Amino acid sequence: MPNSNLLTIIFFSCLWRPCQQQQHPDCIHRCGNIDIPYPFGIGPPEHGCYSDDNFAVSCNNSSRKPILQKFNLEILEVRSNPPYEYGQYGGVTVKIPSVSACRGTTIHWNSPNLKGSPFNFGSPNIFASVGCHGYASFDDGRNRNIEGCTSICLDIQETNTSTLLELDQCYGYNSCCQIDIPLAKKYSISVSVNNASGHYCRSAFLISREYLASHALSQSTVPSMAAVPVVLLWYIENLNEGT
Repeated sequence: MPNSNLLTIIFFSCLWRPCQQQQHPDCIHRCGNIDIPYPFGIGPPEHGCYSDDNFAVSCNNSSRKPILQKFNLEILEVRSNPPYEYGQYGGVTVKIPSVSACRGTTIHWNSPNLKGSPFNFGSPNIFASVGCHGYASFDDGRNRNIEGCTSICLDIQETNTSTLLELDQCYGYNSCCQIDIPLAKKYSISVSVNNASGHYCRSAFLISREYLASHALSQSTVPSMAAVPVVLLWYIENLNEGT
């Protein structure tokens, strides 16, 4: 009877949160200086190093950078219990490209499609755009939410592009605007600059709120950021959901 009670306790604890199996010696849970906790893992699939193919990670031997294999995204951090509104489930921070347009051009970009996976883009991120001319739009891919934003600059900001951007002031002034985003499996970004003269550019991107609040960004530094940190929420219950 004591053994039966023990099995019951273990079973219910694994329902509450992902239960890490006894790991095979070939399983790896660190790449470079980044921890890769279960249900993520590195190693042969037959050894149960990760929960399923969605959580398979590879580690580049030369760069020592972990890659979320299914979407070929570089992993910056894995959190099993992040302080997000989705409770006991986790978040993985990955690099996602930013989009820039200059001198009368329009650029369109589509995100990776997370349909069929336990991952979502969500509220730990915001959509932000930086620049003095033009506009940027965000489409959640379900024909439900298409939003845009633009920002203006004082004359001094058009010439002094090193002015730092503050998250709490990023609402259309100071060369910066932002939009809260819905839970989504994919999204697209369009960036347009309507001033064909001069060297004005606009950048737009989904970005982690936490990163944006703790790092100093400016008009001069943002265009050089080819990719920015974005949090993918993961929770097993939505594995078969999607649009």
